[in-house]
Amino acid sequence: MPAVPVSEQSTMPRFPFPGDSACQFPPELRRLLDEPTMTKVVLPTGHPAWLAVRYDDVRTVSADPRFSRAETTQPGSPSVGPISLAQSPGAHLARVELQVAVGALLRRFPNLRLAVPAADLPWKHGMSQRGLAELPVAW
Repeated sequence: MPAVPVSEQSTMPRFPFPGDSACQFPPELRRLLDEPTMTKVVLPTGHPAWLAVRYDDVRTVSADPRFSRAETTQPGSPSVGPISLAQSPGAHLARVELQVAVGALLRRFPNLRLAVPAADLPWKHGMSQRGLAELPVAW
């Protein structure tokens, strides 16, 4: 298993990083994408965590058996949390993609509307996320 280079700074940045706009990566995240190392950060809970933002680093950590679901439930094992998908580096990109896609859809179909009352929309709930099971629309 290849080792992932890490950087332990004297002061850890707080994560998630504040951004100037919903349509741009936060400057700190943009800088870290160019770094050849993982960085230690402080989560909103105050817990320290290692942040892997580059694809190869995430892949290496994900393949490490020490971070398997079975291992992380054992006493004394390394922790992969607490963090939610809403705080992950990819969450920002997902929000931007959703804003662009919905905007384009509404420009293409200006009469698009919900086919049922918003209160009746079916939700699905998972361990780490919640979302619509379906989105019935009419135009």
